[in-house]
Amino acid sequence: MLGSTSSSTGISMSCSPTTKHHVFLSFRGEDTRDNFISHLYAEMARKNIETFIDNRLARGDEILPALYKAIEESMIYVVILSENYASSTWCLEELAKILKCRERYGRHVIPVFYKVDPSDVRNQRKSYAEAFVMHQHRFKDDQLDSWKKALTQVAGLSGWDSLVIRPEHKFIEDIVKDILRKLQLNCSFVSDYQGTIGIDKHIEQIQSLGSSAAYSGGATTANPSSKSIYDFTVKDISGNDVSLSQYCGKVLLIVNVASECGLTKSYYKELNILYEKHKNKGFEILAFPCNQGRSQ
Repeated sequence: MLGSTSSSTGISMSCSPTTKHHVFLSFRGEDTRDNFISHLYAEMARKNIETFIDNRLARGDEILPALYKAIEESMIYVVILSENYASSTWCLEELAKILKCRERYGRHVIPVFYKVDPSDVRNQRKSYAEAFVMHQHRFKDDQLDSWKKALTQVAGLSGWDSLVIRPEHKFIEDIVKDILRKLQLNCSFVSDYQGTIGIDKHIEQIQSLGSSAAYSGGATTANPSSKSIYDFTVKDISGNDVSLSQYCGKVLLIVNVASECGLTKSYYKELNILYEKHKNKGFEILAFPCNQGRSQ
C-alpha cells in the first residue's frame, strides 16, 4: 500500500501524487559516486530511508520519463552540488524538475555543498561558470537562464556545507538526521470518523509526546517534534507489530482494537473492510492495540 504526503511548509501546494520513495538523490556521479554518495546511501539505508538513486554511469542529454516519475514520487530531494554538477545538463534538468515539485507540492529540498563554496553555486562562478561557457554553444539563452535561476534558488535554501570542518562520517550523520526530521514532519494521522472508538486517546498520546496537532472534520494531522513519537508500535492489517517510524511521510488511517484487546478474526475482518473502503485514497491502515505504552 502506498501513501500520500502532507507538508508543514508555508509553500502553496496542490494535490500531491502518491509517493514511493522517501528521498530522491540528485548528484554528479563522476564527482561523488564511489565515495561520498555510497557512504550517504548506506547510512540512509541503515536508517530505513527508502532512497531513489540512479545508478547508470552513462547518461545522454535527455532525461528519461522514468526519472521524472521518480522525482514526482519522492517526498524529499537531496541535491549534492559538487564541482562538476553544472557540467551535466541531466543534473540541471533534474534540479529544475525538483524545484518545480517543491513549489507545486511543498516538498523539502536539501542542498549539500560538496567541496564547493555555496556562493560559487549561487552566482555561477569557477567551475559553475565554466560549465555554462560550454553549454552556451548548444542551448538557447532561455534554457541557460532557467538553469542558472535553479542553481541560484537551490543555493539559497538551508543546507549542508562540507567545507565546514568536521569528519565526513559526522557530516553524513547530520544530513541523515535532517532527512529524518523532515520525514517526521510529513506524517499525517487520520481517524476513521465514521464510528471508530477510542482513537482520540491515542492521538492524545501522540500529542503528549511533543507533537502539535490540528483536528478538523474527523482528521488529525500531527507534526511531530520528538523522535519518541515514533516509538509507538501498531498493528498492520495482517496483525503484525510494526513501528510508526516505518510510515514517515505517509497518511495513516488509524483504528482502535476492541476494548478487550482480543485480536479476533472479526477484528481482522473489520480492518480489511476498512482497507477495501479506503485503499484508493492512498491511506495506510494501522491499528493501535489498546492500553499500549511505547515500544521498547
